Amino acid sequence: MSLRTSANRYAKALFDVALHEKADLARFGTDLSGFAELLSTNRELAIAAERAGVPDTARMAIIDQVADKLGAVAQVKKLLAILTRDRKLVLAKDLAES
Repeated sequence: MSLRTSANRYAKALFDVALHEKADLARFGTDLSGFAELLSTNRELAIAAERAGVPDTARMAIIDQVADKLGAVAQVKKLLAILTRDRKLVLAKDLAES
């Protein structure tokens, strides 16, 4: 499965959550864009988020702290946690564009 196909599946799930919870879809996009930008410009963050040698709990804590600092809404934080767990943070940029 291509990265774009995976991103589209996550985007659809996030869209469904937004509709169900009557959440601000534009805010989701803003939060994801901000995170994707930070991930692409901060090499140390990208390495820590994806490196196999970093324990899962540490990776999750790092991403949670970054999401908090960015002021991400709860739904986006949950999505970032799932992407971190599944080692698919690389999809953040495509998700932001979806």
